[in-house]
Amino acid sequence: MKPLPTDIIINGEHVTPATLDTWRVGKSGILSDLADFLAEWYAAEPTMQLHTSGSTGTPTTLHADKKAMLASAELSCRVFGLKTGQQALLCLPLQYVAGKMMVVRALAAGLHLLVREPSSTPMERVFTPVDFAAMVPMQAARTLAHPEGAKALERIGTLLLGGGFIDHGLEQSLRELSCRVYASYGMTETLSHIALRRVNGSDASDAYTPLPGVQLSRDEEGALQLTVPHLGISHLQTNDMAELLPDGRFLILGRRDAVINSGGIKIQAEELENKLQSLISGISVLALPAPHPELGECVALLWEGAAEAEQELRRACEQELPRHHRPHHILRITLPRTDSGKPARAAARDMLPLLLAGSKPGPGGFRKRLIHTLDELKQSEWWEKASDPKIQASICNTAETWLHQLGKKNKVALRVSEAIRLLRSSLKDKKVATPRNIIILTAVLLYTVTPLDGIPDILPVVGWLDDLGLLALAVKTVMDALSVKKADKTSENSKLTADSASTNPPTHP
Repeated sequence: MKPLPTDIIINGEHVTPATLDTWRVGKSGILSDLADFLAEWYAAEPTMQLHTSGSTGTPTTLHADKKAMLASAELSCRVFGLKTGQQALLCLPLQYVAGKMMVVRALAAGLHLLVREPSSTPMERVFTPVDFAAMVPMQAARTLAHPEGAKALERIGTLLLGGGFIDHGLEQSLRELSCRVYASYGMTETLSHIALRRVNGSDASDAYTPLPGVQLSRDEEGALQLTVPHLGISHLQTNDMAELLPDGRFLILGRRDAVINSGGIKIQAEELENKLQSLISGISVLALPAPHPELGECVALLWEGAAEAEQELRRACEQELPRHHRPHHILRITLPRTDSGKPARAAARDMLPLLLAGSKPGPGGFRKRLIHTLDELKQSEWWEKASDPKIQASICNTAETWLHQLGKKNKVALRVSEAIRLLRSSLKDKKVATPRNIIILTAVLLYTVTPLDGIPDILPVVGWLDDLGLLALAVKTVMDALSVKKADKTSENSKLTADSASTNPPTHP
């Protein structure tokens, strides 16, 4: 068995196992991450860790065989015709398989690796032609939004897009490019792509062509199964519903775990999402199952985009979707996303109960309030819920949705905004607030954006004043605690300074 390749050209510098420690000195950002990856690649262990993105569920860690990663990279380089000395752009984070495999391809084929910090517009800092680059659809879309974006992408010989859905508007724009553009199908378990489809040119297609040697089958429900001999994979079960075509290609219809069972009718969420996004440009949508007293489940549509698009979206749902596929709930929010930019379906599902509760009818969506003090809050249903890490993580997104409905100048909205700022800071840095104060902020935000009961608030101003009073009290409580902590810290620092001065008298030259 031949040894793993080790030499690589990075931004014009030759790096080997012997020079890696010297090369990494002073490196930061993605170059520091790249040094860590190479150190792991050079190590004697035959495997390395890979992390899934968590776009449809909980992120997981896998152990990949380095020789299998090399085999995948070598096949990819053969398919794309990549040659030694050609230039490949790395503009994806190295936390996930897509970025890692770009490095392995450079190692496998002797490509010169041009490295740029991952950003939404990576070509802004690339001024020379690039033979091969991999991006997520968001990067291509943001690049094309710039006046010279198309010309920038056309400096790439072959552009590979993966890691997310390519919406209809973006695909139409990509078809106008003169460079070769491919969409990939694959996952962390398959070490990047195992099938490709051409997005532009005379052989553009909606169907994916498997790479040489890849075999396809389906389970009894129609979900795709993969056999990939060069990776040692046999009948890998996916959750992707697929149609196998007579010529060996396949179409992806959506994910099995994205199926909504509404009154016995199976609605493929991603098929519905793709249709709406092809009809209305500039929006992102997620179709999720919501409880329904008669149907069991119905469609709840979460969408992100300009407020002006809502009327068009509702009209499209009414006129373009089958009756049983039409959403019962349509809510505009900022969609939660993974680190790689994909809409996070699992996180959105966790948010949905709060969003549905907050969207119930009534003046402003608010209900009559019964809680006026923090002591009363501690006896309420919100206090127990507020200790749940999932609730703490999603409440900020939910509360920010309410800000759009209240208007930024509303007094309640100002307090909500202040509470969100404190809560976000506290979740990132436990030094900002104690666990008790984090729970206070979460509970108050839950209370503010969630109806207490079904009694309409006949005097909404009174209800909002209760909200405002409780929010003000919560924010003041946390700010007071921080002031005390800051004062204690200042006092402690003063004492340390005094102690230091007494034990270490000044020296003189």
